[in-house]
Amino acid sequence: MKVVDQTLNKLADLIAQSRFAELETEWLEIMPVPAEGGDWKERHKTVNAFLNTRGGILILGVKEEGVGTARRYALSGWREDAEGNLKEFPRLFSD
Repeated sequence: MKVVDQTLNKLADLIAQSRFAELETEWLEIMPVPAEGGDWKERHKTVNAFLNTRGGILILGVKEEGVGTARRYALSGWREDAEGNLKEFPRLFSD
């Protein structure tokens, strides 16, 4: 099984169990789909950093909630009004 598949399976299990385990690494970022256009700049920074190093994976639609032992991953959902920002990614970056 590929690393990305393993990571997605682990993330799905953590969401289903309302739990948290540190999954993010130098090549993996987990972020919610932002509501504001300006917030997409943070996603752009992440992608740019991946492109300028050894690559990486950006998982959108999941957020961290809570603190301490109450910390967990939760689905933040997809925002149809944000689809244009996501489709813009390939035009903004090249390899």
